[in-house]
Amino acid sequence: MGQENSKRSMSCTPISGETPIKLKESVKLRLQNIQIREIKHQHRTIITIPSNETLIDAYQKLLTNNILSAPVEKSDHKGYVGYLDIRSLASSIMSMYRDRMERDCLDNSSVMTFVVELTQGKNQLEVWTPTYLAKIYPIHYLTNTSTLFQLCEILSKGTRRVALSDENGKITQIISQSWLMDALVPIMCVPDCEISINQIGITNKNVFFIQLSDTAADAFSMMERYSISGVAVLDNEKRLVGQLTAADLAIFLYQKELRHLSETVETFSHGKFSLEYGKEICVHLETSVAAVIKRFSETKSHRLFIVDEGQHLKGICSLKDIFFALLN
Repeated sequence: MGQENSKRSMSCTPISGETPIKLKESVKLRLQNIQIREIKHQHRTIITIPSNETLIDAYQKLLTNNILSAPVEKSDHKGYVGYLDIRSLASSIMSMYRDRMERDCLDNSSVMTFVVELTQGKNQLEVWTPTYLAKIYPIHYLTNTSTLFQLCEILSKGTRRVALSDENGKITQIISQSWLMDALVPIMCVPDCEISINQIGITNKNVFFIQLSDTAADAFSMMERYSISGVAVLDNEKRLVGQLTAADLAIFLYQKELRHLSETVETFSHGKFSLEYGKEICVHLETSVAAVIKRFSETKSHRLFIVDEGQHLKGICSLKDIFFALLN
């Protein structure tokens, strides 16, 4: 992708003007007065991974339960090492793909076959265990008496999930960014949140994108290289038609063979991208803060793309951006 990288990202122009102080103070006050336990939510079984579980069994557990990560419990059962995340595999999978492409020996082997090789000590990667990989993603803890403000503060720094623990340090719930978006909808659907994301200064660094004619390998390599969990997908007229995310990576790991990475994004995704899909995950600079939060809740997406009237990509608004803009 070398020189193409500079063509594969866009910068959202910084917006002039001050962030409305009144809105920030109002939002902070609301969030400081609501404890996490006051929010109604569906209790789900916490999936944990024993530290002595094999890597293949651990990843199969993630895929079978349709989750992207799970806490790895310490061997003495006194706490947790961190999260085992499906994205930890991306780097080695892409390295293996590039190596086999260079040697022209792509076959019908599944990706999970490669994971088995890792657990057997092949490729000189004996250190690949759930405990080793879990250290990459540390766990941030709160309790159910913590406030939504404390939760938003942690998530505004880029953390994707927060664990709630009891008095014994046992995890009782894992709160995702999507959970918080659902909780914020009734809190933020008030008149003072009808101001636009433009007015609160939503800006972002690079917006990474690929086109339908690029390969799946191009997309996942970009996610690996820049440590991002998703990229925008554009058609040949540079219009937003969807996104590829870590969830797509999980599906690939479970269902695909390594050779499928050579397919175009359009073929790899079985034609799921369209202008209608793009409209579901886009907003405009004039979109209100309340409407953006509602859209996050509806789509369960961790990012919405800022487009113009022609659906051409202009920027990005992530959950982290919203939290950071409102709390800082």
